[in-house]
Amino acid sequence: MQFAVENEADVMSYFDHYIPPEITEIVVDQTNLYAQQQIAKMPRPVTKHARSEGWKPVTVIEIKKKILGLIFVTGTIRKPKLELYWSTRGIFQTPVFPQIMSTNRFQHIQKYLHFNDNNAAGTSEDLLYKIRTILDILVNNFRTKYIPDREICLGEGMLGWRGLCDFVCITQAKLQSTAYYPFTRKTVKWPKAVFFHLLHCCLFNNYVTFSKNNHNSRKSFLDFMSDIIENLIHTSDAVSSPSSSDESQGSSRTPTPTPKKVPPKMTPLAGLMEN
Repeated sequence: MQFAVENEADVMSYFDHYIPPEITEIVVDQTNLYAQQQIAKMPRPVTKHARSEGWKPVTVIEIKKKILGLIFVTGTIRKPKLELYWSTRGIFQTPVFPQIMSTNRFQHIQKYLHFNDNNAAGTSEDLLYKIRTILDILVNNFRTKYIPDREICLGEGMLGWRGLCDFVCITQAKLQSTAYYPFTRKTVKWPKAVFFHLLHCCLFNNYVTFSKNNHNSRKSFLDFMSDIIENLIHTSDAVSSPSSSDESQGSSRTPTPTPKKVPPKMTPLAGLMEN
C-alpha cells in the first residue's frame, strides 16, 4: 500500500484514496453541462409537466453520498427492474431508496450523467473519449495506490474477450469481486456501464487494501460494501429530513394537538357598551 490511513480499521479511510474528490467534481460539472446542452436543444415551448422543466443542477453531495450509495445498494439487493427499488408493495419495498432520493430525481440524474464534454471531442479518434478523463485518474490510482506482491494469481475474470470490443474482459458471477455488481439496464449507454464497472473496481480495491491491513478481520466483501454504503447514505446531508419522512408515513404520523382558543378578557368599557 502506497498511502497512509488514520485508522486502518475504518473502511472509509480507504475510500477517498481510490475515489478521490476530483472524480465527483468532474461528474458534477460534466453532468450539469450536458443537461444544459440537451435542454437547450429541446423544441420550445415545452409543457410545464415536461421532465426537463424540473431539472435542477446536481450537487457533489448528491453524487458522492446519494447516487454512489444507492448504486452500491443495487449490487447487494437484486431486483429485476430499477423502478422496483421505489415500489410500495410489501414484497419489493426497500425503504432506504425513497428516503434518500425520489425515483424521478434518480432517473433524471441518471439520464444526464456524463463524464466529458462532447463538444470538445473534435476529431478525436479515442474510442474511450467519453470516459477517458475518469478512466485515466482511476487507472493511475490503481497503479500507484497499491503494489501487489511478487507472486500473483490471475482469476477467471481476466480471460480475454473474443468480441469486437478489445477493452472488455469476461467476468464470472461466481467471483466475489463481481458477485455484487451494481444494477444496470441492458440499454444503458456504454460510458455509464464502464463508469459503474470502474466504481465497482474501486470498491473491491478498497476491500483488498483493507484486508491487507487487517489480517485478523473476517469481514467479507459483502460486509465491507455494507459498511461503505451505510457511511455514504446514513449521514446528515444524505438522509431526508424528518419532516419529509413524516409526510410519507401518512396516517402513522401522530397529529399535533391544537391549542384551545382562550377568549379575550372583556374590558369595563366593552361591558358598559353591551349593557
